[in-house]
Amino acid sequence: MRSLKDWTFQMCGIAGFVCCAIALGTLYFNAINHNAFVCVAVPVAIISLAAGGIATARARWLWTSGRGNQRR
Repeated sequence: MRSLKDWTFQMCGIAGFVCCAIALGTLYFNAINHNAFVCVAVPVAIISLAAGGIATARARWLWTSGRGNQRR
């Protein structure tokens, strides 16, 4: 697995989106099951949102530093 430094803008953006979708899906699944998995779902959602935030911040940094859009 490549380190986060080697990830491109697209990889960081997709990873951020996927992590946030996993967090929302986990919380939605927990709500459907009447909070039966709250002790597992909340920590998974928090970790997933943190990972998504890190990936999104990295994508934003790549974009502002000029390495995010290769078509320029």
